[in-house]
Order: sequence, then structure tokens, then C-alpha cells
Amino acid sequence: RTNMNFRGHFPAEETSMEDPTTVDNLLFRVYFCVTCNNQSRIAEELGNKVIYSPFARVLQTRFCFQVALISPLKALHRKWCNYEYCFARKLKKPVFMLTSDGIVDQGQVPPKTMRDLAKTVTTFNCRNAKCASAADEKFINDAVEEMDIGGYDTQTEIIKEIFSAAILHAHELL
Repeated sequence: RTNMNFRGHFPAEETSMEDPTTVDNLLFRVYFCVTCNNQSRIAEELGNKVIYSPFARVLQTRFCFQVALISPLKALHRKWCNYEYCFARKLKKPVFMLTSDGIVDQGQVPPKTMRDLAKTVTTFNCRNAKCASAADEKFINDAVEEMDIGGYDTQTEIIKEIFSAAILHAHELL
């Protein structure tokens, strides 16, 4: 069992339920944070390997169509969030950024938010992100090395690419 925090739901366009396995036919979409594990129960929540954890299993299912970076400026400060977004990218899942103003990728955020995102990501490095404890940090550091993407240098580039793509796409929609 994992401790997941519900973040809200957003009604989709009117659709039917003829084929409930496709995104277009869902009556609603739910966004939730799969990184909110009980920090005092990391071993019980995640097991011995991150790849077998509840959130990794969810990301690998056919029911997980995309990943949402909720509060992206805050997420950059958490090693777990950065790991999950890179893991989602490795699985070829689209990653969207959600703020209280809207979806960055869809051009729904004001220019100031875009500027803040761009400014933050230019100096960003995954190594500087934090964990709740030293044991938790060792656990995620080991997982990053085992992910087979090139460690924190490559992870940093992936995160920068996610942010850059979202900002550029939003700019094209203006």
C-alpha cells in the first residue's frame, strides 16, 4: 500500500465509455502525486528497489498515460520528483507541468511564471535537490545510478529538456 495524495480532478470533454481504456473516452482525468510517500516508512512504502515501488509500478501500467509535474518549481527541489519525471520520460510517457495558473505546456500560465521557470532551470542541477533524510537520499542516489540514464548529469539534462520543451510549446501557442 502506498500513501498517495490526491491533487484534484479536471473534467474532460464530453465522451463515451465505449472503450474505457483510451484517454479520450474517460469521463474525467485525475492528477495525483505519486511521490508523497510516508517519509517515516520509506522502507515499507518503497521496498528494497525503487523500480519495484508502488509509484514505479503505476508509471509502468498501460493505464498511466502521462505524468504531471505539479508545482514544478517546488518539484525541482525534491530528488524523488526529479527521479520520477526522468523515469516517466524513459518510459516515453508525456510529462506536463501544472501550476495553480494552469498547464504550462498549454500556454495557460502568465509570462512571469514562464520567466521564473526559465530562470530557475538555467542554473538547475539534480544533485542539489533534497531528500527528507540521509538514508532516503542514499536510496534515491542508488536508484539514479541504477536507472541506466547516465546519473545526475544526464538526469539534469532531461529535466532541463522537459522544462524547455514545455516553455517553447507554450510560447508557440501565444
